[in-house]
Amino acid sequence: MSRLLTEAVHLTMADQALTLKVLAPEDEPAFLRLHQEVFGSSADPVWFHWKYKLGQAVGMSLWSGERMVAHCGGIPRSVWHHGELKQDLQIGDVMVSPEWRGALTRQNPFFHVSEGLYQSFVGAGKAFFMGFGFPNDRHLRLAVKLGIGWRIGEVHQLKWLVHSDKPAASLGWFWRSDLVVKIGNNPIGAPNQTPNNVSGFDKS
Repeated sequence: MSRLLTEAVHLTMADQALTLKVLAPEDEPAFLRLHQEVFGSSADPVWFHWKYKLGQAVGMSLWSGERMVAHCGGIPRSVWHHGELKQDLQIGDVMVSPEWRGALTRQNPFFHVSEGLYQSFVGAGKAFFMGFGFPNDRHLRLAVKLGIGWRIGEVHQLKWLVHSDKPAASLGWFWRSDLVVKIGNNPIGAPNQTPNNVSGFDKS
């Protein structure tokens, strides 16, 4: 697949007929069922409207009959690239129904929805300049193994624990922003750093 997916693509996997297509508004009920099945979430039509309609998120879905069995989505983000503002796609809502996760083929459901999304929306002449995401270690290893993504670094999240009996001066340094230091006149505790993987997808 090397072009925009404008029509549904029919596939066969494990002797079962599957259909790959761009997520459409009428797919909301099937999407929500899969989201709840995979993540145990409480996602509802209001959330879907906020993210995929108001938020203009896009998605690629894989179907077995009338049932969605896999999906890969993305949310538009404005990102500066070497001084130039571009539209990127933050990958999310990557999910595969449990019974389809063990497909013994390189081009499994995860591959098809991910590659379909990247080829259709990401790269030169397409809606988004590049794609990026924050996968866990297992998903990142799978993406690298399948050749549809790679590790580009880590993002560190800083957290401060507030202690009423610990003066901020004990840190030995301050944020330059008075707003951060003085919110509620509470002292600030020591930061914790939690690394998150960053993966990149560029189909240009």
